[in-house]
Amino acid sequence: MSQDNSQRAHRLVEELRAEVDFEIDDVIANIVRNLPEEYFRSLAHEDQLTHLKALLAISICNLKRELTFRSEDDRHIAVVARQNYPGLLAKIIAGLPDEQPLIGARIFTSKTHDFIIDLFEFKSPVVEHRPTRVSQLEFTDTVAAVARLTGGAPAAVAEFISSYPPGSRALESPAEICEHYLAFCESRDSNDITVRWTELPEKHQAKITVSAGSMRARNLFLATAKFLAEHAADIDQAFLDDFPLAGQDNHIAVASFLVLGKMQDSPTTTGLQLADFLRSN
Repeated sequence: MSQDNSQRAHRLVEELRAEVDFEIDDVIANIVRNLPEEYFRSLAHEDQLTHLKALLAISICNLKRELTFRSEDDRHIAVVARQNYPGLLAKIIAGLPDEQPLIGARIFTSKTHDFIIDLFEFKSPVVEHRPTRVSQLEFTDTVAAVARLTGGAPAAVAEFISSYPPGSRALESPAEICEHYLAFCESRDSNDITVRWTELPEKHQAKITVSAGSMRARNLFLATAKFLAEHAADIDQAFLDDFPLAGQDNHIAVASFLVLGKMQDSPTTTGLQLADFLRSN
């Protein structure tokens, strides 16, 4: 390299370094400050670093598209984007590979609703036992609380809770597990779609739990995301789990969504509309 080219390259490096150094602290602070607490509680530190570095790169380079990361065993996919709008989740789900069944998802939106981290888990071709990462005392207490609140048999409740993947945020909330368990039981007993829709007026939010044994988990998650997009609902968080039926090869998918704002129709009407929409998909 000639001396002129070397000097030009050196000036360019110094200019880029100065520009990035100027931006980087503010960008990092903004990202970390605006991620929900559940993100930090439920994910491994190494995964967090990967996602945050991706968000940093997107922010500095001002990229308008999603970045996708696939694990070496093809069981996990992370999608990171510096944007958020109704319909984005449905678009991402539709673009996921379909070689293995989708069995879990965790959707995180920043508090400022301008970036997302979406995590998806696919079924392994190898049958494995995934123990929940809670102590025996916590597990026993949770089973007792959920059985008391739902009227379910403790043995059945224990089997249900044991099906959650390690690190599931539902394990921290007996109330959340109750919603999932009741939806699971309703779909199992009726062999139909179940929609549980609760308005949280003090927080201007709606909590939606849907379950189905007649749909693949991926299809249930995608169809619900499409319905919410068509109603311009802003998805703040979403989670998906696939629960096996005891003694059977079938599963019941349970998805939960936290959306911002209030729907135009009542929760009962909107829930019925969603159930009809899911049956037609």
